[in-house]
Amino acid sequence: MRKQFLNEDRLAAVGVALLGLAALFATRGARAAWDVVPAVGLTTEVDDNARLVPIDQPSSTRTALDARLRMRSFGDRGEAFIEPRFVTDSYADQRDAPLESNDLFLLTNAAYNFERSSIEFQTDYRRESVLRSEIDAALPEVDSGPGAVDTGAGTLGTFTDERKRLDVGLNVGFVLSQRTNMRLELSRIDVGYPNQTSLVRSPFDDNTLGIALIRQVDQRNQVTARAYFSDFHAVRNDNNSDAFGVQGAFSRPVSETWSVEFSAGVARTDYTFRTVTGGIVDNAANNFTFDAGFRKRSELTNWTIQVGRAIDPNSNGFLAARDDLRVRVAHQFRTRLSASFGVRGSRVDTPAETVGGGFERDYWRASFEVDWQMTPRWLLTTGVDHVMEEFTAATGDATSNAVLVGVRYQGLSQQAGGARQR
Repeated sequence: MRKQFLNEDRLAAVGVALLGLAALFATRGARAAWDVVPAVGLTTEVDDNARLVPIDQPSSTRTALDARLRMRSFGDRGEAFIEPRFVTDSYADQRDAPLESNDLFLLTNAAYNFERSSIEFQTDYRRESVLRSEIDAALPEVDSGPGAVDTGAGTLGTFTDERKRLDVGLNVGFVLSQRTNMRLELSRIDVGYPNQTSLVRSPFDDNTLGIALIRQVDQRNQVTARAYFSDFHAVRNDNNSDAFGVQGAFSRPVSETWSVEFSAGVARTDYTFRTVTGGIVDNAANNFTFDAGFRKRSELTNWTIQVGRAIDPNSNGFLAARDDLRVRVAHQFRTRLSASFGVRGSRVDTPAETVGGGFERDYWRASFEVDWQMTPRWLLTTGVDHVMEEFTAATGDATSNAVLVGVRYQGLSQQAGGARQR
């Protein structure tokens, strides 16, 4: 067995140090500037099934404090970004005290453009409760980002462990001609459970190396060809998986406000792992992957519709097939009044060789929020949230309904002329 990855805290510190050096390099020059935007939110929500278990539960009242500091530097050719964030919560009833957590996040990014090449480095560090990390948001702050890697076995109500995750990425781009670019991609995911008590979840690491060729066919159409190789290792079942895949992508604007993106490919995975009886399984699998996205960006309304199938690293100890659907609509009714509606659906297929014979997890979440801009810096939010989770395993199905109200202080960004950043 190879040595398992990680000291995530040490790697996160190295990432911040590298980002600092990149920031000095990226923002050199007379036009370099810093933009610092603080944000603090206080939210109270009432949930009829905070543990997301398949039996009736008394309602729970949770109050959460969310504080972050967005720091971005700008230069003539590059920029750097760092955002530390801290979330802590408290429940009104003592019976819900085991669900409380203190979560830390650190997001960094640095990019620099040379005359005929570019480089980008990013890290995403998260130390959070498993109860939070396994529930994907229907209204994320960005359209894309790292998805959940914890399927568990429907044991959220009895598992209050902490999860650490670190995503690191490096992209290097080269201009080959006026219309053709090449991009080299290197990424790593480290996931660990420092105080693990569940037999279902496993620490793992996943490394991916990719190369992409991007061709601007004309002013409206762009095509991309990509090949990648990934190396996955999970501790619990000593799984070693090598995956190789190829993808083709196409994107173009359909109108002044609508654009479409589509990609498709195939991936082959060769894997070996140790079963619960101590035997060794050596096998391979082929999977079809795709991703289709439709986006509308207008002065008052934004639409995002995305559907796809991917092979993702998972804490069940395998590379798992994930079918995903994301829909988000945001509309500005008045200068101070806006609303957002989002739906998130996913299915994760766990291989039959896993503990318990394998299972499928169907996850759906719908959220609706209304924002009232009281002042340029203060925002009032109300909303409702519905979560539905279904397992083919004996853990059963579970639903959760919640209402929330919150207030947030949002600093003004110099980059957007003082416009509020959500």
